[in-house]
Amino acid sequence: MPELPEVYTTAKILNRLSKGLKIKDVWSGYKSLYHRGKKNIKDTKYYKEFSKKVIGTKIIKVRRLGKNVLIDLSGGDTILIHMKMTGHLLFGQYKKIKNKWIAASVGPLQDSYNQFIRMVLTISKNRHIALYDMRKFA
Repeated sequence: MPELPEVYTTAKILNRLSKGLKIKDVWSGYKSLYHRGKKNIKDTKYYKEFSKKVIGTKIIKVRRLGKNVLIDLSGGDTILIHMKMTGHLLFGQYKKIKNKWIAASVGPLQDSYNQFIRMVLTISKNRHIALYDMRKFA
């Protein structure tokens, strides 16, 4: 599980890299009957509502509260991400091939460890914020 210093560093760097950028699209690979009716993106009905709310908004600030990464949006909403046991956030350029996201350029994002991408925010400047979550706990 990411400890407080890792969550702090993640939020600080994401704030520097994504502040002021617009969310253009949202993708989620989560689909779980267990989460039906719960207010998180693992529920397909809530995911549709979530997508409508966040697409077109700007990222005002990325901050940390406890072990949560909070992404404040221009519409007044906030995206809360808890990375749980094995999750982490990645920032860079990705491309989707057959419902799988891979790094668009050669580098550390291509590490095979980063193959379990469960959610992607496509933002302006052709960038992505990707949530890696091997165990689907985040």
